[in-house]
Amino acid sequence: MTLAEMQQMTVNHWNKHFRGQTQKMGQEEVLKQALACARLTRKEMDDLKGIGLDEETAWTEARNLYCLAPPPKSGHLQTAR
Repeated sequence: MTLAEMQQMTVNHWNKHFRGQTQKMGQEEVLKQALACARLTRKEMDDLKGIGLDEETAWTEARNLYCLAPPPKSGHLQTAR
């Protein structure tokens, strides 16, 4: 799964389940934060693959930590680089 696909899945999830919060964040910040979550997910997936998990299993495990978590609260925004 690419970073762009992870980012879009995160945005879709947030817009569906956390609509009020994403509206307060604004589209640019939502995209920025979703990309940060995608990067963290990819890193976690790579670490899991390093201990023997396949791509699909690593995705299933890692996505819940970042991509399917609630978006960051307003005023507490941080972006992973």
